[in-house]
Amino acid sequence: MSRIGKTLMCIVAGLFIGVMAQAGDQATEKKLNKSDLPPAVQVTADRESAGGKVTGYSQGTDDGQIVYQVEMTTNGVPREVLIGSDGTVVAVQSEVQWDQLPADVQNGLKEQAGSNKLGKVSSVTKNGNIVGYETFVTRNGKKEEIHVGPDGKLMTSSR
Repeated sequence: MSRIGKTLMCIVAGLFIGVMAQAGDQATEKKLNKSDLPPAVQVTADRESAGGKVTGYSQGTDDGQIVYQVEMTTNGVPREVLIGSDGTVVAVQSEVQWDQLPADVQNGLKEQAGSNKLGKVSSVTKNGNIVGYETFVTRNGKKEEIHVGPDGKLMTSSR
């Protein structure tokens, strides 16, 4: 794999860890009220949730930096926006309907799931570009995340 490919994989793995509390930062995640957010984060949260309904705010860490997660539903689609302390959008996770996924992504997810049933699929976007997709399966009685890139190839976590 090229150096750029490895770098991209590390970036995306880091995003998944930061975006999804289930990826490991759950213990450090702290639920917040909107009024607890820094002013720059409040402005971004309002902009990102315009026309939608916010269902929760939380604070966690991503690569040692404090980040804020805003959970919302926009146009009926569940979304989570990860925002840096300065108000910069770090990543956006949005639920995607199966029939809207590229064929390579569908095939990659099916391959990784094997005979296990796939959960809802979400895209992860950074800087306006989709950098990966994720879903959950239950394998041997345990919930497990599956991450694939935009090409449908398995992405491994940095942990």
